[in-house]
Amino acid sequence: MTKKTWSSILTDSYYAVFSIKRGFFTSKWLSITEEKNMKYEIEIIPSKQEHQDEVLQIFNDGFSSKFQFVTQNKDQQLSFARDFALFHHESQNLNFVAVLNGHVAGFLLLKLPIKHKSKSKKGLSNHELLRKYGLLGIVKTILLGATFYHKIKEGEAYIDTLGVAPKYRGKGVGTQLINFAESIARQKGLSRLSLLVIYENPKAQKLYESCGFQVKSSHSHWWMKRSTGISGSYYMEKEI
Repeated sequence: MTKKTWSSILTDSYYAVFSIKRGFFTSKWLSITEEKNMKYEIEIIPSKQEHQDEVLQIFNDGFSSKFQFVTQNKDQQLSFARDFALFHHESQNLNFVAVLNGHVAGFLLLKLPIKHKSKSKKGLSNHELLRKYGLLGIVKTILLGATFYHKIKEGEAYIDTLGVAPKYRGKGVGTQLINFAESIARQKGLSRLSLLVIYENPKAQKLYESCGFQVKSSHSHWWMKRSTGISGSYYMEKEI
């Protein structure tokens, strides 16, 4: 009998189930039938095309301030998220959503060390991006990318993006997504979980610290505040 990997379990109609009511995640894998008999549960499952609109809305609600210097209105912010920030499906990128009552309560983009080069999902061409955002917008996007760039080290899993819908904030969804990321990292044999958090987001930093993350370094350059509106960021790690 072939041994199932964590990815095959997820894709073969199994869910990693986390409990809001009990406030901790179960390390047990539960089938759909078992899960339906439970109440007040969050399902953390691989992101699908059908989740994209809700994920984009959560992303825009939580991160639009980071992109205001590039975009001019809400529609452009959603378009920017779709073109640049989300849904880049490379082999080392794992996209998950936390689903509650049929709606996306939060999402997670987890990056693993690159073992081999792979082709990402084709996006807009350079000409299309230039036409859509203009030369200045492209330059600003490059600066923004430099602000948040992190080269993943060996033995490290990196939380690239984590967002929670406004109505589900303060209910433990973010913590459970972090716990889920940690469980995935452990299963992959990795020893550290890391992330970046901007200076302007002390609430998120407090959440990460409560989950065991520690500030290892800070990143700030003279051009960051002027070009992106962001003063700098902390690099945080958790040994797992």
